[in-house]
Amino acid sequence: MIALTESLAWEVANYNIRVMAICPGEVDTKMQQDIDIDYYRTNKQKMLLPSTVAKKIAEMIFENEYTNGQSVEIE
Repeated sequence: MIALTESLAWEVANYNIRVMAICPGEVDTKMQQDIDIDYYRTNKQKMLLPSTVAKKIAEMIFENEYTNGQSVEIE
């Protein structure tokens, strides 16, 4: 995914299009809970909230501190 992000960024850079990847890891969602309820209960405290991911996406869109082709981990 990271290599795809970087190569796509190079391809569309002439059109002023920024390409970035968000790598959030596990997010506390209903789908995560439905897959394996025991795993979910054990690891719920380690999972990111959807609002945390949304804030990071908004930050990437509006604050221009990230470069084109960058992959960003969310912790």
